[in-house]
Amino acid sequence: MITLVGMDSESIKARKGRVMLVGVCLFLLGALAVSMPFMASLAVETLVGWLMVSAGVVQAVSGYRERRQGRSGAGDFLWALLAAMTGIILLAKPLSGVVTLTMILSVYFVLEGVFKVFTALKLRGLVGWGWLLVSGVLSLFLAGLIWHNLFAAAWGVGLLVGINLLFTGATLFALGLRLGKESS
Repeated sequence: MITLVGMDSESIKARKGRVMLVGVCLFLLGALAVSMPFMASLAVETLVGWLMVSAGVVQAVSGYRERRQGRSGAGDFLWALLAAMTGIILLAKPLSGVVTLTMILSVYFVLEGVFKVFTALKLRGLVGWGWLLVSGVLSLFLAGLIWHNLFAAAWGVGLLVGINLLFTGATLFALGLRLGKESS
């Protein structure tokens, strides 16, 4: 729901078609993840692994450029090594990586839930703001489920990401529908 942060009611109304389209896309991705939670968990973990390797490469290039300009690139190279090694470990040990990502995902859901609740309260006068509030509370609930059993992570990451995508997509679509009725 980060997509609505910083937008006022008029900005959201002007983008109601886009809000609904994003909602449908997120809902479909969520349905796919829920239908294959283990595969979704591995996909998320693999994506994060490759992102970390890529971040390491970018950081190494930055360090190389710093050294060519006569500055110490030691910090860049250390961060590059850390990022690349983290990515390689995630790619080499996907199930262990899924457990780690489960913990990180829990923190993400807490932050997302807090942002959704605050955004909903900010948009309280807008028709459909309650859907955003429910979605925020659901994100906080999902964070609690994760911490309840971290070792169910092999399927849990994909399932929880899927549920979150389903509800976020449904929330955006419902908000867009309500905005359409409000304009009429």
